[in-house]
Amino acid sequence: MLALFFAPFALLQYPFGVLSDSVGRTIPIVAGSLLYGLAVIGVGLAPTVVLAGLGMVLVGVIGALMSPATMALVTDLAGESGRGTAMAGFNAFGSVGFLAGILVGGTVASEVGYFAAFVVAGGAELALALVTLPRLLELDLPVEEQPTD
Repeated sequence: MLALFFAPFALLQYPFGVLSDSVGRTIPIVAGSLLYGLAVIGVGLAPTVVLAGLGMVLVGVIGALMSPATMALVTDLAGESGRGTAMAGFNAFGSVGFLAGILVGGTVASEVGYFAAFVVAGGAELALALVTLPRLLELDLPVEEQPTD
């Protein structure tokens, strides 16, 4: 199941990074976060392993949409001399979040059930997207100029 997530997540990062450079960071981050939360809940709702696997592919695609835009946002907001530190902080908090997700998801799954764990994970993504949306929309983010051939 993790391979069904990680294959599209890895393979689509480059094309979605190109997209982020052409349309900006906001659309991939906002749309991706909302769709990601719903897709995670959808995996929990899947009545069969095959549908859960298809859901994991979708989660990987949506994650690939968000990831390069989010990392680019970090470098957009960091000063030129602080980009390495900013990315290190981003990755550190992301790793702690990943660990917390495993611990919280595992606890919820063992205490309440797997569906509840997917609702908590997807719901947390939706809640974070909605809480941070006003601040993201306030940012004055550059859109990269695309070279003309």
